[in-house]
Amino acid sequence: MAGKDVTEARHAWEAACLAWSQDTLDQIEETMRLGEVMMYAATDLICALEVDSDRYRHLRNRDAGPPNYTPPGLFIGQVPENLILTEEDADAAIDAALSQGGRGDG
Repeated sequence: MAGKDVTEARHAWEAACLAWSQDTLDQIEETMRLGEVMMYAATDLICALEVDSDRYRHLRNRDAGPPNYTPPGLFIGQVPENLILTEEDADAAIDAALSQGGRGDG
């Protein structure tokens, strides 16, 4: 994923909010700079959350098989090697599927 992940973006947003809350408003240039930092941090967080929500919708809305079939759950692995994939591997696989078929929102 290009940009920040959700955790990194959330930390940047929280740091920007803290700095803004401690501003004494006596230097207009500094107040404006802090506001700009908050704006960029909020934008990064929104973008990171959109990527995560796209991943979720892709998994939630995937074709689970024929009617009346209830899959046993989500297994992230490779068959026949039966390797368990890491979060990064899963994210990469989901991102690759999304790039082939849209946002996964039906």
